[in-house]
Amino acid sequence: MAQKLFEKVGAFGDIHFGEDGNSKEHNELCIKFIKWFIEQCRENDVDLIVFMGDWHHARSSVGSETLKYSYEGTKLLNECGIPVIFIIGNHDLFYRENRSVHSLPWLDSMDNIVVIDDPQVIEDVLFVPWICEGDDLSKIAQMKAKYAFGHFELPGFLMNEKYAFPDKEGILKSEDLTHLEYVFSGHFHGRQKKVMKSGTEIHYIGNPFGHNFNDVDDPNRGMLLLEHGGEPQYINWEEGPLFSKIKLSEYLENPDKYDERYNLKIVQDVDLTDTERNELKETINENYSVKKLIIEPDRTPKVDEETDDTIEELDADSIEKFVIDWLKRNEGNRSDALIDIFLKAEVE
Repeated sequence: MAQKLFEKVGAFGDIHFGEDGNSKEHNELCIKFIKWFIEQCRENDVDLIVFMGDWHHARSSVGSETLKYSYEGTKLLNECGIPVIFIIGNHDLFYRENRSVHSLPWLDSMDNIVVIDDPQVIEDVLFVPWICEGDDLSKIAQMKAKYAFGHFELPGFLMNEKYAFPDKEGILKSEDLTHLEYVFSGHFHGRQKKVMKSGTEIHYIGNPFGHNFNDVDDPNRGMLLLEHGGEPQYINWEEGPLFSKIKLSEYLENPDKYDERYNLKIVQDVDLTDTERNELKETINENYSVKKLIIEPDRTPKVDEETDDTIEELDADSIEKFVIDWLKRNEGNRSDALIDIFLKAEVE
């Protein structure tokens, strides 16, 4: 039996410094979360920290102010007194097809942080960064360990609240990892798990806090806590932003429910003119402490009462799947950025 790497591990991933156009507000939330995360690790006697990939958001450029916050975040981890293993995710790489250049070169000078930019086993844990063209998938699948931590893109798991990543040839699959007891991954932002027939549990631990309306109506964001030989536990960060989409009629029933943490997308299911909609938005902003408010018309197809014909609704899920699959097939190392733009445009 391989020696244990940890007694208790704390993990998080997909923090995405620089998201939303190098937003200062987002970067400050990242620092606030990291400080909270370190406090939780200390309180729970964690002896190993694992970052699960995607420290940065932009693959090809990171803003100067974002770099300042990014360096501060890694410095907090390096000086926390707990060993850190740092997995490189796809958003951290300049090239999608190889891991030769990543956006955190200063990590090499931080003596408390071990960077994982190639698949490897340390004691009883397999660590896997973003898998690129040329990686030997059969070799990765044969690496013996009890646990795996990685930045996987496994078919069947939800990419956002409604789109599951499709199965296809030539990629690593859940079935390739069933010799492990537990697999923990970053990459997909919603917390989710599957239990394989072998008993292997595969967990996507989710991002630390909601980033945009792709994270709608899902407050389960925070960190993973795992004691060696025990069951995974999750601790939610109660100070992170929340995203919710509701009908206007539902919101008006209980507007006090939504506090300053909420980004609200309210679907107008009540007839309002443009002027009335703007006046309502001003009233909500003046009297309630919502973080961000969007009111949009209801786009549900209407029935023509005279002909009793219903306008056929396009299958949005099919359109989304088609566009994302096409971008992945045809846009090479630009596909991640274009998919991100497409998904954001869909919800904004």
